[in-house]
Amino acid sequence: FEAAHVAGLGAHLGSVLWGFGHSGNEVVAAYGFYRRDFGKGWRLEARAGALPNRPEPLGADAKLGGTLFVGKRLGPVFIGALYEKRESERAYTGVLVQFARGPLTEFAGATTIDYQRSPEGVSFQLSVARVRFGFDRAAPTGAELVGEITARRLRTLWQGGYDRNQAEFRTASWGETSGPGLAVVVEESPWYLDLEALVSPHTTLRTEWFRDRQGPGQYRQDVVYRFYRLKN
Repeated sequence: FEAAHVAGLGAHLGSVLWGFGHSGNEVVAAYGFYRRDFGKGWRLEARAGALPNRPEPLGADAKLGGTLFVGKRLGPVFIGALYEKRESERAYTGVLVQFARGPLTEFAGATTIDYQRSPEGVSFQLSVARVRFGFDRAAPTGAELVGEITARRLRTLWQGGYDRNQAEFRTASWGETSGPGLAVVVEESPWYLDLEALVSPHTTLRTEWFRDRQGPGQYRQDVVYRFYRLKN
């Protein structure tokens, strides 16, 4: 759950309901934040409260602390830096680079290319089959567009290039988007490399910072669902 005011202030709450041998509901994040974009491409976000756990095991109880992130857009690239401190833990620092969609980032999205450091190498994840059901390939003849949903799909890679998470988030909608008698057409943009984010439990960029860093690459696909109804 997240709620934000146009002025930049907001609150975030995240919890996990465990299964598969675990039990109970665990709060993994509960903090207030200030998030704002400024002139000339600057962005700032500050968080304070119970922050998510970074050391493994992930999903453990949140701890009190604070985070500061500052970034700036430089042409097609957005670059940012992070500082985070939670109680009874070392300070973390991080670097984020976000890319624009283009031929190179779309190639990365099509192959899910990722660099591995232990053991060192490069990995690819190529789809061997794809199945789609429940959607029409094109709008039915004589149908009227009555609604639309825009969404964003994200895939996050973990150590070893593994596809750790895949999720879809609705970003906007209008009109009729549910109910009987509707035909749905989906339009999918190519997957592309959205960002690389590296975080380490060190505050200086020395050998140990890179040795202990964690940092999944994130891949993105924009999707539009269009809903049609046949005219009487």
